[in-house]
Order: sequence, then structure tokens, then C-alpha cells
Amino acid sequence: MLFDMDRRKGCAICMKRRLAAALSVLLMLGTAVPAFAEQAAYSQLANAEINESTVTQGGYIYTAVKGFIERINPATNERITVAAQKDAYSVADFSVLDNWVYWYGKNAVYKAKTDGSGLVKLAAGGSGDAAVSNLRVTPKGIFYCLGGKTGGRAVYRMKLDGAGRAKLEIEPVSRFEVDGDFLYYLPEGDETLYRCGLDGGDIAQAARLEGDEWLPEVYNGTVYYPDAGKWYYVNKNNQIKQSNTPSKIPNEYYISGLPSFDPFGATPSRVSIVTAATRKSFALENVSRYSLLGSKEHLYYYQSGDKKGLYRCGWNGKNKEKLADSGTPILLANGYMVYLKGNDIAWVKD
Repeated sequence: MLFDMDRRKGCAICMKRRLAAALSVLLMLGTAVPAFAEQAAYSQLANAEINESTVTQGGYIYTAVKGFIERINPATNERITVAAQKDAYSVADFSVLDNWVYWYGKNAVYKAKTDGSGLVKLAAGGSGDAAVSNLRVTPKGIFYCLGGKTGGRAVYRMKLDGAGRAKLEIEPVSRFEVDGDFLYYLPEGDETLYRCGLDGGDIAQAARLEGDEWLPEVYNGTVYYPDAGKWYYVNKNNQIKQSNTPSKIPNEYYISGLPSFDPFGATPSRVSIVTAATRKSFALENVSRYSLLGSKEHLYYYQSGDKKGLYRCGWNGKNKEKLADSGTPILLANGYMVYLKGNDIAWVKD
């Protein structure tokens, strides 16, 4: 994913919602397929290197939807606090990698073991223009921004144990993302997306984004970005092409008949599910594209209107079952479907 959902404070809350809506289209199902055109809403996040407010690893669910980081055992309902709220200034950027949870708080980067023990401060930021943000944790190292409104946001890199901290020699950025052996970034005040090596070298232009409020996505070395309700991508040869293929979901089904992007993903719509082989379809009424989540056997979604609620059905549209009066599906893992329920999460067996 390119660029976190937290646009930081103040009026950025509105932008956070708009960006979250755009990102949600790209984040469904960790069944890693090689293009945006073959992704849909929400990510399974089985690969816990991805930074999100809820991730899974080793049979546990890690979530920060309540403002602090918890580890939950869905089989027993046991909850362990990994990072208390006072230690977790921003849990929107937390990551789980191996047996450690990484986050930033109080303008510093921290990690603790997945059971909450062994708290370590990896790097100190400061205050004001020395604030830490945009944390990204990968097996190849930790990347984050350091800076603020007036001083520019520089990108730093360090090892997973905090050693070898160094500033990348690239211009101040508004956002960045790490994808494989490359770092993609938008310079402050620029609409050009650049790519560089993880050491900051070999800088190259990846895409030119003209007058677009939405930020792009990077997946498997390919950049995707929206313009006027359509999605375009820049391949590894820097060729710009329009992505016309419907969004792929499990079992060779496709979503089609969708409206243009809604900034908040809240406008009810008619969503059609079409089989790739037979082109037979069924429709879901009063369902937003952004509430869809699919497993091998089920399609999960939130339906608004008179019959509002969280539902699931089979991929043929039959065996519809109401699971809760409200809730938005967010991920599938370890045989469970996890969904937002007010200011907390809940889960049901898939």
C-alpha cells in the first residue's frame, strides 16, 4: 500500500476518510494477485508486515481500533494490551513482524514483544518539527518520516533493532511507501511520484499525477492511481495504461456495475457479482463497494436501508444470513471474519 490512512491532525481527518475510502478498494483479500484490476475492498492482511489498524499473525488478531494496541485470541476471547494508549501516539501505523509489534508514540519509534513485554525505544524523534510519522516496517528494515509542517518531512531508515539509522538523501516527502526493493514517494508540493532504492539511490520518476486529490497505490512494483473515476496504472516500463478490468474476487467472480468513487464510501449502490466463466450474475442492493469482503465460500457485506445489517451469502447469492445489526467487514484470517463493531472489533467463524 502506498501512503498510510492517517493524514495526521486537524483538517487531515477529512482527508483521512477520503483516502481510506480510496485505499479500501485496493485492500481486499491477501490472495496476492498481480494488479489493482484483480483486487477489491479490504485486505486479508495475512502478511502482518503490512501496516494497518488491524492485522493478523500466528492465530492472533492485533487491533488498534480502540486507540491502543491489543492482541486478541479469537478462539478464547483473551485480550492482551501490547501498547497502552499513553505509549501509542499513533497506532494507525503499527506493524507486526515475527514476534514483535512496532509503532511510534511520543515522537519516537518503539517495539515490544507480541505479549506486551520487552518494550524498546528504537529511535527518538523530538517535538514539533521533529515528530515521527508514516512508519513502515519490512523485513529489510524500518522506514519513517521525521519532520513537521515547517521543516519538511525527511525519510529515515534503520535496522529492525534500531541500529544503522540514516537519512535517505531524497527531498522532503508528503508520503512514501516501501514495495519490495524500492521506496515510492511524493515530494512535498509536487504531483510527481518518484521511486528510489531502499538506500535512497537510483531515483526515477514513476508517475505524474495532475490535479488529483487521491493518492496512488503501489503493488508488486506497479503504480495505480485514479483520475475522473477511472483507474490507471504505470507499469515497470513507465507506460501509462487504463485499468478496465473489473475487480477480481475469489472463485473467479468479478464485481461490476459500480458507480464512481465516493469519498466516504457511504453512498448505497447496486453491486453486481459476475462469474468469469459463465457471466451469470446476481445483484446486491443498497450495498457499498467498500463494505465487500470475500472468502472462499462466502461474500460478506453491509447493507443499508430498511433491512440494514451485516450479512453473508454464498457466491451464487443464495443462503443469505444476517450476522449483526451493524458492522463493516475488515479482514479474513485463521477461519474468522473480523468486522468493525462500533469502537471495537468482533468476529465470526467463516
